[in-house]
Amino acid sequence: MRLSCEAQLSYRKSSGNRRLGQAVITITPDLRNRSEYVLTVTTRQKESGHKYRNLKANIIKVYTSCVREGKLTISLKEPEHDILIKRANVALLENFVKVLHAVQYGLEVPKRFTAQPPTKVQPKITRMVITNRSEYPLRGFPQDLISLRIENIKLSRLQNKIADLSNLTDLAVENNLLEEVPKALATMRLVTLSLQGNKIKKVYDIFSGTLGSTIRVINLSHNEITQIPYSLCRTTLYKLDLSYNLLETLPPSFYGGDQMTVMKLSNNRLRYIPANLRIRNAELTLRGNIEIFQAIQPTRPSPDPMSLFDSAGRAVRQAYPVVWLRITDSAVPRFLYPYLLSFVPCAGCGQPTFPSSQRRTLRQVSTFDFAGSRVYDFNETDMVRKAYILCSQACVRSWAVFH
Repeated sequence: MRLSCEAQLSYRKSSGNRRLGQAVITITPDLRNRSEYVLTVTTRQKESGHKYRNLKANIIKVYTSCVREGKLTISLKEPEHDILIKRANVALLENFVKVLHAVQYGLEVPKRFTAQPPTKVQPKITRMVITNRSEYPLRGFPQDLISLRIENIKLSRLQNKIADLSNLTDLAVENNLLEEVPKALATMRLVTLSLQGNKIKKVYDIFSGTLGSTIRVINLSHNEITQIPYSLCRTTLYKLDLSYNLLETLPPSFYGGDQMTVMKLSNNRLRYIPANLRIRNAELTLRGNIEIFQAIQPTRPSPDPMSLFDSAGRAVRQAYPVVWLRITDSAVPRFLYPYLLSFVPCAGCGQPTFPSSQRRTLRQVSTFDFAGSRVYDFNETDMVRKAYILCSQACVRSWAVFH
């Protein structure tokens, strides 16, 4: 069994510690006695390795409470050392623990889990670019990857094991054949994600977890996306490229944010811009959305009385007034999460309102409505459709006086 990790030795007798750094830990049969096993810790400084023989009798205890965090501690009798393992691949570490327990209790260890120690510790691979199908690693990616690019290899599915790359922050799978954004990305800490040039039709609700709190740049251009999830509204993006897709609308609660610097929505089928969009000092491109520039007579909404369900939703949103509602899927039923995120301020009274079609009214607004932004590709009249939400007949009447 071979495990790549960071290791540290703790000397119980002297209460001292020694950091070994990057290491490879192996469990192999003892050449002197094939019924016994040897644990070897190989480092760059000591390629011959620190060897611990007679492993069955030598293990005092294996501390496994932090295995899901990639950590493990092995306490040994002779010498009086504790081997501290961290930054290990969780799946590999779980198999390593199984082998340890098999050795400790005299069980049979499968041959596939035994291996000779490497002659040296391999250098970390932090960046990888794959442009040929033969370069794609069938046994998984290097665990220290920070940046991964997969281009033009006709890839139709991304392995779920990619979620095990805990250090990965930059992922680009471009000009391939992906048909959906992998759900496994939801648990990753990506900063940059580019999936341009695929066949993506569906974007799952992957931004309500860890990914939503870390992502800053998203490129989903040149796909076949018809709608984006509400959880994308709560991210703090710097750049968003949704150009060359099949979008007809954006989530009414999508507001962009003051930190946005680039938003590309060109060459879609957008019919209007949500009134909630608030971008400052950003580059906004809208060319190729023909209907959004066409003249329209102001429409008068006919909102029904607010239902008990919508009233309850308003009460929740008033308790959590920020745009990116900090409610996790574990706190509320999953189907309620996008519903609560969809609430927008009523254009009349400002209270949170569910944006049903009966409450929507369309108006044409000038580019000056996007104050401070560099708005590109408007038509000759510099007018664009914008959708406002009004929660009641009283708000419709009061809002109509000024519009």
